[in-house]
Parts: sequence; structure tokens; C-alpha cells
Amino acid sequence: MRKIKLFSWFLLSLLISSTTHAQLKQSVLNLLGTDTVTKVQLPATTIASGEMAKMEKALEEARANEMSLRMEMEQLHAKMYASDSLEKARQRERIDSLRKITAKIPVVVDRDTLYYLYAKHGGRSPRDRAKNVSNAVLQLGKTYMLETDSVYCESTDIVTDIVYKGKVIASFTDQDGLWENTTREELAAKNRDIIVKKLQKLHEAYDLLQLGKRILLLILVIVIQGALFWGTGWIYRRLRNRVEKQKETKLKPISFHDYELLNTERQVGLLVLSCKALRLVLIVIQLFISVPILFSIFPQTEDLAYRIFSYIWTPVKDIFKGIIDYLPNLFTIIV
Repeated sequence: MRKIKLFSWFLLSLLISSTTHAQLKQSVLNLLGTDTVTKVQLPATTIASGEMAKMEKALEEARANEMSLRMEMEQLHAKMYASDSLEKARQRERIDSLRKITAKIPVVVDRDTLYYLYAKHGGRSPRDRAKNVSNAVLQLGKTYMLETDSVYCESTDIVTDIVYKGKVIASFTDQDGLWENTTREELAAKNRDIIVKKLQKLHEAYDLLQLGKRILLLILVIVIQGALFWGTGWIYRRLRNRVEKQKETKLKPISFHDYELLNTERQVGLLVLSCKALRLVLIVIQLFISVPILFSIFPQTEDLAYRIFSYIWTPVKDIFKGIIDYLPNLFTIIV
């Protein structure tokens, strides 16, 4: 009988937390009888009630801790928001005081002003930022395959970028937003629309149709330059033949006091050499003009064309300027 009671106590302890408590309890009643179970049922019920009370108490404590944690988080968030708002208010007051004395730097692309910059960012001055944005927009607008729908805004904790296929076109900070009395997200969205319109305008001037026109213009310039080379050579040959024909007719030896300085052979040689020098000068002048024109046809080499032209024109201009400046001194010496 003692073994049976221990066995029944063990089974009831296992079945307290089970969902099949009622079914197993009935099975135990059938096996052990009413009297035996009655004696052990009271302690089991007492244990189950105690455990439930502990669980309810732990649950209430957890709820209270959760509520307290939420309150602390809300208070911390409110403090951070108030501190951030106060800091922005101070910055706005400072910016308002500097607005009258701070120069606004325009972002100019192809003679069009897109927007203005006031603040530094990433160690770059507003002027450097404006120059970088101008170069990026101009370079992007001159590409032949452009998808303006791929221009989007991307924000982080401290900056909002205008991006095209992973390449940053422009960046805006909270300082930029304060200068324009708005947020950096709204400022970036506004300037994104402006940049997209400018890109579309540039793309119309540098699309595939314009590429075809530029190729035709390139061919035309090459043909004209080839014709000029041929014409220069033809003129040189005509002059050389004419000089050689005049050797026996119009050219005479040049003498000084019965001393022959230049005979007809030397005169012909000097005249032919002069014709060669003239042909070389004409070819060089033609190249000085045609090469910059060739490079200026395509937008990718347009800057190189201006640089080459400046390398050519600057020395020539200095030479002519030096000659003009020396003329008064020359007249003084002559007089």
C-alpha cells in the first residue's frame, strides 16, 4: 500500500503543468481508488495554487518593469528632442545674424545658376563644394546614355546625398537646411528636381543625335584640313616651278664692286628655301587652328581644346605684344 501511495504522488506531481491533467487524473482514480486519492489530492492542489501565485507575481513584476522602462525611454527621448530643438534654435539665431555678412556661393552649370551654398562640409569651402557640384552635373549631363529617373536622394544620420548610380552629385547637411530655413531632406529633394531638369537640358544637347552631328562635323573638318594641305602643297609647287623658270629669264647675278655675291643658282636656292619655309609656316598655322577645333567638337575633349588653344595663343599674343611695345623704342632709335 505504501508503494502504491508513492507511485500515485509521483504521477500527480508530473501532471500538474500538463494540458491532459483531467484525463490522467481520471485514470489514476480508476487505478487507485477514491480514498487514496482523496488523501493526496489536497497537497497537490495546494502546491499548484502556490506555483500559480508565484507565476502571477513574477508576471506582475515583469509588467511593472516594462512600464518603468518605457517611461524612462520616453523621458530620455523627450530630453533628446528638447536638446536637439534647442541646439537648432541656437544655430538658427547664429545663422540669422551671419546672413547679412556671409556671401552666398552660386552653383553655376553652363551659365545657369541652380542654387546657392553658404556652409562648409567635409573640410571643403562653399566655393569648392559649388565647383565640385558644377563639374559633376556638367560631366554627367554630357554623357550620351543618361537616365534621369536614376537620380535619387539618400539620407544618413548627418547628410543627405543626391546620387546617380552610386555616384554622389551633391550633399546637404543640417547647416545647409538651416541657411535655407528648411530641413536638409526637403532641401535635397528640391535641389534634386532642379538638377534633374538641368541634366535633361544638357542631355538634349549631348545625346546620340548630337553625337552623329559631331561625327559629321569631325569628318568635314578633316576633309577641309586635307584640302588645305593639298592646296598648300600645290601653291608651293607652282612657286618653285615659277622660280626655276625665272632662272634663265629674270634672275641675274647680284654683284658688288665686281664681286659676285649671289649668282642665279644661289638665288634660286634661297627662293626655293623661302617657299619651303612659307609652306611650313602655313601648315603650322593650319594645325594650330584645326587641332583645337577637332578637340572642341566632342564634350569629353572640349577642355583639352581650350587648353591647347591657350598654349598656342598665349605665346603668340606675347610675341605680338612685345613687338608693339618695342615699336616706340625703335622709332626713337631711328630718329
